[in-house]
Amino acid sequence: MPRRVDRGMENYNFATNKMEVCGIGSVPIDCGVEQSTRLFAPRVGIAWRPKEDFVIRAGYGITIDPYSLARPMRTNYPLLVVLNINGANAFQAADNLRDGIPLIPTPNLGNGIVDIASQVAANSLESNYQRGYIQSWNFTLQKKLAWGFVGQAGYVATRQINQVGFKELNYAPVNGGNNGRILAAKFGRTAETRLVTPIGNSHYDGLQTSLERRFAAGMQLGVSYTWSKSIGICCTSNSDGLAAIQIPEYYDLNRSISGINSPYNLTVNGVWALPIGKGGAGPSQGRFPGWWAVGRPTAY
Repeated sequence: MPRRVDRGMENYNFATNKMEVCGIGSVPIDCGVEQSTRLFAPRVGIAWRPKEDFVIRAGYGITIDPYSLARPMRTNYPLLVVLNINGANAFQAADNLRDGIPLIPTPNLGNGIVDIASQVAANSLESNYQRGYIQSWNFTLQKKLAWGFVGQAGYVATRQINQVGFKELNYAPVNGGNNGRILAAKFGRTAETRLVTPIGNSHYDGLQTSLERRFAAGMQLGVSYTWSKSIGICCTSNSDGLAAIQIPEYYDLNRSISGINSPYNLTVNGVWALPIGKGGAGPSQGRFPGWWAVGRPTAY
């Protein structure tokens, strides 16, 4: 759990509608948030060459999500005041500009438990934080072909389990409007109140192929093609995001094609050492002598 130089972070308690300044008074410096210390992340790979020109490879590994809780928790109330002023719905003005910004009282840390205004946003953590992880595996076939070419084809997959993001605790039901938010009825809160928590899973499957001629006789050529599909939580492709739908009974509708999905990807690249310049080779020599064809390097 991250902490500041002189105390911990700040955490909204959605049971009491209070902000807890961690490390002050009776509030523990870790905000009472428990995290697993058994984050086992094994990785294993194997390569087998049944023939001199043919190799089979496979691998599997787990990576623990490195998402830092300091990102969402370091700018929380009362260190930072995020004031949300909303109308009753999207078609009504929240206020008049001539009235100015409402007065925001300066909080007193006191015993570490601080009142928070209903229009001030806050972030929160569960007492048992579940850190996500990513599983990756692949199976690849590689074959040496004629004329110096090497072909490769492989299945590559990842599964992100418990992708970290935000869930809006103060959501409103369909046609509920701003005043129909869940915490508005309970505490009068109309501001964003978000929980940093796993928001779902995502997965990627891809067929990755390549045909490559390594640098020889002054030339190199590579062609790669990927056919893939990525499915995740709409509309966030990375940790630190908020799903499009926050109402629990409709939350499953967030599962969709990822915004970063690119099903077809073709890349062609090549290098040709031109037979010109000082130290270069002419056509009469029948071949290009590698990188020396573009000029000798200077020694310093």
